[in-house]
Amino acid sequence: MLDSLQERGWWKGKRLGPNLDDDLCRIASRLGQPVGARRRRSIVEVLKPKSVDVAYANSLSAQYQLSSFPYHVDTAHWSTPCKYIVMGCKSPGICDRKTLLIDWASLQLDDSDINLLKNAVFLVKDGARSFYSSIVSDNNQFIRYDVGCMHATGLDSKKALQILSSALDKSVKIEIEWEENDILVLDNWRILHGRSRSNDPINVSESRELHRVLVK
Repeated sequence: MLDSLQERGWWKGKRLGPNLDDDLCRIASRLGQPVGARRRRSIVEVLKPKSVDVAYANSLSAQYQLSSFPYHVDTAHWSTPCKYIVMGCKSPGICDRKTLLIDWASLQLDDSDINLLKNAVFLVKDGARSFYSSIVSDNNQFIRYDVGCMHATGLDSKKALQILSSALDKSVKIEIEWEENDILVLDNWRILHGRSRSNDPINVSESRELHRVLVK
């Protein structure tokens, strides 16, 4: 697993023990410090496609509901995004939703593009803890990108979003097809991920269920 994470930024395997959540927590503890996505909630978070009436306010689920999710890194609204994401499949559901990955290192960005991504300023919204930041920085090893919480503050940041959107469109996508008891680990400082559309957009009762643990 560690070699795969180092080489390509992600690893996929199967549950080994009798309980999926126990395996996720065991892997997370091996990688660093497991943390909950939201204060005072369980370390293991259950992820299901949700309509706006049951989704957390301002979350991607609230904004995109049962549609596809745009590429992003998790916890971009934290001062330092989590290092790893450990996900397990409780049920793949009936609508064939895939998790889509893009390696930041594979994006075709030249020096002027990177310079703009370093200097364009975004407002990262997180209630009373909102702050300003760029997508990349000379001082940090991670990328910060999530259009759900990052808002352009001027022409430079709008242009930065256009450049990055174009690079993402042209990039090689990795499709992760889920089966029950699959486990996927992502280097969240390197790999952007999204969610594909349902193959049955009329069905609002799909049973896809992933469990997630974040690692600092």
